[in-house]
Parts: sequence; structure tokens; C-alpha cells
Amino acid sequence: MGIAFAIASLTMVAHYGRAYETRELVCGALLWAGLSVAWYDDGIERRSMLSQVLAQLGVLGLFAVLRRQLMLTTEFWTPEYDVWTSLAVSCCIAGAKQHLARQSREIRVPMMGSLFALPVVAMIWTLIHHLGTDITLVIVGLHSLTFAFLGRDERESPYNMVAIGGFMAFVTILLWNKLHFRFLHAIVIPSGVGVLALLHVSGGRLYQETKDWIRWVTLCAMLGSTGYYALADDRHPIGFNLTMMILCLAAMALGTLLRVRLYLFLGFAGLIVDLCSIVYKVLLRHAHIRMTAVGLLILLLGAFLVVGSVYCKTHREEIEATLARWRARFGTWQ
Repeated sequence: MGIAFAIASLTMVAHYGRAYETRELVCGALLWAGLSVAWYDDGIERRSMLSQVLAQLGVLGLFAVLRRQLMLTTEFWTPEYDVWTSLAVSCCIAGAKQHLARQSREIRVPMMGSLFALPVVAMIWTLIHHLGTDITLVIVGLHSLTFAFLGRDERESPYNMVAIGGFMAFVTILLWNKLHFRFLHAIVIPSGVGVLALLHVSGGRLYQETKDWIRWVTLCAMLGSTGYYALADDRHPIGFNLTMMILCLAAMALGTLLRVRLYLFLGFAGLIVDLCSIVYKVLLRHAHIRMTAVGLLILLLGAFLVVGSVYCKTHREEIEATLARWRARFGTWQ
């Protein structure tokens, strides 16, 4: 079988630029199909993983012969169809996961290896043939959904990690190439969301201090990349401040939902800074109301200090009790 496989491969390579006659095509297709079945049976009999891999290569050889014949004799087949075929194969393997789980390791491992290899091959094929951003988004999006489906029953499944990475890549490609939103946070925010999602999904084995440092660095990178355009660079419009505001509100909501103090505090701090930046930009662009606003701000600040001082002195015990309750509540959070 090894000799026949090698001869079939060399024949296909040597005949790559010429179309087959009908008899040659039928013989070649039957040869590849027979080799695939023979290697599959050999793999089951000898419990050989290599034989199962060669069986899959036999199916690939059959597809390559038929595909090349169509490309040489008709205008029907295009490189886009190769991508759609790979997506269909990935969906079929994912759909057969429960059946594969009952098979022996020699069958299961090569099939799941093909599932992980198909997205890489499809992306390389897309880049080689310059198929564009739309095809790339389809590949990344559908494979991410496929891996998310495979990992739905196990939280720390490697499928979930691949799915999260795929969604990160999908959002980044969408913002960078499709929407032409070519700013630093268009990459940092999706990447940061993916890191935090991975930490939440598969970070159970990490020490709490390690998780806190990962959250701190990731969230600071997200807020810092967004804050650069919103706060440090006056050339950008106020819409960048709105982006930072949404990010801060999302961090606060996530901190409340997951009971993580770091998300809540950093989100709140970023929100306050962003609101101050918005006020500053508005005053900077309207000089005629600047002095009035500054005077009103000083007046309100003075009134707030006076009223706050009086209130703190008259309600000291209530304030201390409220602070104690909040400390006890946040003490149970991460």
C-alpha cells in the first residue's frame, strides 16, 4: 500500500498541468478511494495512528484529483470553493464529535487534529490567493462558532480557548480591515477581552495574586490605549471619549457581575477622568463660557465642602456604619 500510495502521489504531481481522460480519471479516483479504505482498515487492525492519517490523505488525494480535473476542463471551480469545502468538512467533523468520542484513540486523534489544522490551512490558502477580508471573516467566524460548540459542555476545554482566540481575531480583523478603524485600541481591546475571558474560563488553577496581576495589566492596557486618543491627543474628536466611557461602564458592569473589585474601581476611575476630559474639551472650545463655568465650579466646590463638612459632623455614626457595611461587602469580592 505504501508503494501504491507513493506511485499515485507522483503520478498526480507529474500530471498536474494536464487534464485526465475519462478512463484515467476513473482509475485514479478509484485508486485513491481504495487506498483510503485500505489504510483505514489497516489502522483499525493494527491500531496505527499513522495509517489513519494516510487514510485521510487518501481522501485528500481523491479530492485533489477531482478538483484539478474540474479546474482544467471547466470554469466552475474557483479557489473560494476550496475554502467552502474546508468549512463543510470542519462542520461535519464537529457534528460527528459524539460519535468520534466513542472511537479508539487511533481514530479520534487524527480526526480532531484535522479539525485544528483546517482553519490554519484555510487561512494560508486565503492569503496565498488574495481572497479578501470577507472570506477571512467567514473562516475565522465559523471556525470560532464550531469550537465554541465543541467546548460548550466543559468550561476549561481547549476548544473554548481556541474559540475565544478566534473571536478576538474576528473583531480585530473587522475593525482594522473592514471598518478601517486603524487605531491602537482596535487591537488592544479585543485582545484584552480575550485574555480576560480566558482567565475567567480557564484560570481556576492560577493563584489569586497571579490573576489579579493579569487583570491589572490587561485592563490598564485597554484603558491606556483608549485614553491616549481620548485624553492625551487633542486632534481626535470627542467620540473617542465616548469609546472610553463605554469601556469604563462595561468594566464596572463586569466587576459588579463577577464580584471583582479591580474591574469596578479601575472602571470608575477611568470614567471620572473621561468625564473631566469631556468637560475640559467643551470649555476649551467655547471660550465665552469658560470663565462662567470656572466660577460656577469654584462656587459649587466650596458649597460642597461646607455642606459635606457639616453633614459628616452631624451624621458621623451613620457614615461609619455605612462604610463598614461597604467594606464587609467588598471584602468578599475578588
